[in-house]
Amino acid sequence: QILVLRGPAAAMADELPPEKTQEELEERHEREVQELEERSTQHVAQVTESAGKGKKGKQLIEAAQREVEQWDYDLREKHREELELLMDSLNGGPKDVATEEKPEVKVTEEDEAEKARRKKEKAQKKRQAKADKEAQREAEKEREKLEAGPSARDVELEALHGVLSVQKPPLKVLEIPSDGHCLYRSIADQVRRVRPDLCDYQGPADEMYREVRRICAKSLRGDMENYAPFAELKDGGDFEGYC
Repeated sequence: QILVLRGPAAAMADELPPEKTQEELEERHEREVQELEERSTQHVAQVTESAGKGKKGKQLIEAAQREVEQWDYDLREKHREELELLMDSLNGGPKDVATEEKPEVKVTEEDEAEKARRKKEKAQKKRQAKADKEAQREAEKEREKLEAGPSARDVELEALHGVLSVQKPPLKVLEIPSDGHCLYRSIADQVRRVRPDLCDYQGPADEMYREVRRICAKSLRGDMENYAPFAELKDGGDFEGYC
């Protein structure tokens, strides 16, 4: 089982911190970082101790490490937002309206532009943080894939390559895109390479599948009585349209 720790890293800053100075706030932030480091070390150690050996145990340990990385990211985001709120307050936040009359504020075009700039900058930071997090997840997936070794498909292709390479002449596997035309592309490729005499097609090689599809459709329509019973038609469909 994975020990779930919920601490200061679990929440984002949404109100002015209690500290009055930047130094006080940074001191608390430093303490919270140290506390989180201790909790993270304890968490990973507990999972490592209870995970056991083997692939499943390794996955549990890696999951705990990713969880710790997320805690660290959340805490630093919280600290950044708290610091922004405090600095905004120190640089001229709203005054107490209960003790003095609030002066009239004139909003200039420069103020609006600055406000829009800061809003855009904050949105960009959030998007960048999200992109960084996604990139980190993709990198982790790629690392796990590499550590897991070759897939069953890779092993099969390697074995097939060994068989084909000793043929006379040597053969190889050609990847065909799965675009709905793969059957016709495969036939067109083999006809073009092995029996070009079977077809007088003169167009681009990568478009030859269209000619193969046309020939197949013509053959199906020409013997509808034998082929139609095997066609899986949608409601309201007809064999002519199917071809």
